[in-house]
Amino acid sequence: MNGLSVDIVARQGDFDLQVAFDTSAAVTAILGPSGAGKSLTLRAIAGLLRPERGRIVLDGRTLFDHPQKIDLPARSRRVGVVFQGYALFPHLDVGANIGFGLVGSAAERDRRVQELAALVELDDRLEARHSELSGGQQQRIAIARALAPRPQLVLLDEPFAAVDPALRQRLREGLRALLAREGVRVLLVTHDIADARALAERVVRMEHGRVVATGGVELAGG
Repeated sequence: MNGLSVDIVARQGDFDLQVAFDTSAAVTAILGPSGAGKSLTLRAIAGLLRPERGRIVLDGRTLFDHPQKIDLPARSRRVGVVFQGYALFPHLDVGANIGFGLVGSAAERDRRVQELAALVELDDRLEARHSELSGGQQQRIAIARALAPRPQLVLLDEPFAAVDPALRQRLREGLRALLAREGVRVLLVTHDIADARALAERVVRMEHGRVVATGGVELAGG
């Protein structure tokens, strides 16, 4: 099966997460208020949180299956993550941030960094540092870093939370075009209806650690 299938139960502190959904859309949004469990779901898919039970399957490949004792480490899941706030390495320049997770020869790594830097229109800033970059540039670097190892799935955790509201529409348009060119499946976590409407083809609504509805982008409302 092509797509993402999630059916998990997890706990963090006093918070219970029980999430089940399937999607084959190129871009799916998990939409809900703060505290709904959206980011915990993302962390479980990425391999950064171990569910107590359940199953996660990506394009026919099992990432987690509690009864079968399958729990692939994060590095083996072929899942890229763009964290809220971007989590760039401040001591590395743009090129080193983009290429951080790459393996292979130096020439292969350099080619992929150059390719992605051009794709995000930062090929003239490869030696720039974190402090020299705007919020929009930092976002593009974080996305390029997630795309660099050619993942099957990219997880975006509130990608516009650290960006000035006046820039969000332009950045949404740029992100949509970038992801379409790279041809990668995306799961977007957001509380912003406008993000879901602008980027997603399918919406999963969450409240209090549960999925309350799934459907087309009309579920975003607004």
